[in-house]
Amino acid sequence: MTFAADTSVPVARSRGEIEDLIRRAGGKRFMSAFDDTRAYVRFEVNERQVQFELELPTLESFATEEYEYRRRGMVFPKTRTLPPALQLKKWEQACRSRWRALALCIKAKLVSVESQVETFEEAFLPQIVVPTSDGAKRFSELAVKAIAKAYSSGTLPPLLPAGGGR
Repeated sequence: MTFAADTSVPVARSRGEIEDLIRRAGGKRFMSAFDDTRAYVRFEVNERQVQFELELPTLESFATEEYEYRRRGMVFPKTRTLPPALQLKKWEQACRSRWRALALCIKAKLVSVESQVETFEEAFLPQIVVPTSDGAKRFSELAVKAIAKAYSSGTLPPLLPAGGGR
């Protein structure tokens, strides 16, 4: 189930909603950009730079469609090429859906902070931009590598302390 799969809210409106959320949260700076495969939203709140990277579908990923052909009680999987206008329509819908999900994600994090469920840093930790020796990166980029290294080393403590099970 894809969130907002049938939304009619344009991408520009979702992006504007995100900008308004950031402004109301005390945001000092805001920018958004996109290329063929990603959209970027970057802002500054509480003297922390935050960056979301939204993977976008490619138009080519909507070139074909799987369907089932039924004949004499048997089902045959088939693929058909979609007309360019339908490819574009499906691609635009997928982009609208992803932007709605991003708006919901940011709104939920800000509500959590405002309600004192967690601090700003706790809510946005993966997306906080930190300086590195080769520029700046989102904290999640550094943490994911460290987690993979820790697990591949095999030196993690047991899940339960010795004698802790029944």
